[in-house]
Amino acid sequence: MTSEVIAISLGANNSYVSAYLDGKIEIIPNDYGEKKTPSYVAFTDTEILIGQPAKEQMSRNPRNTIFNFERLLGRYYDDLEIKEDLNTYLFK
Repeated sequence: MTSEVIAISLGANNSYVSAYLDGKIEIIPNDYGEKKTPSYVAFTDTEILIGQPAKEQMSRNPRNTIFNFERLLGRYYDDLEIKEDLNTYLFK
């Protein structure tokens, strides 16, 4: 029996996508050929940017660029610790 698995590792700074095929683990490169992708997502008036393009435009669009979001996953918005964290982020 052959098992095929895809895994996504969401890190605070970088994320990775890997596949388990034929008994081997392979990290899948992004569109730029890099094995790691910066953990940034940005929303502009015309598009959604992911990874390096989102990180590169952050200084021009800080309120719409999400980063370091790993701490927020699976948490409730009204959690006191999350409310304190949200005060330190540039995005809303």
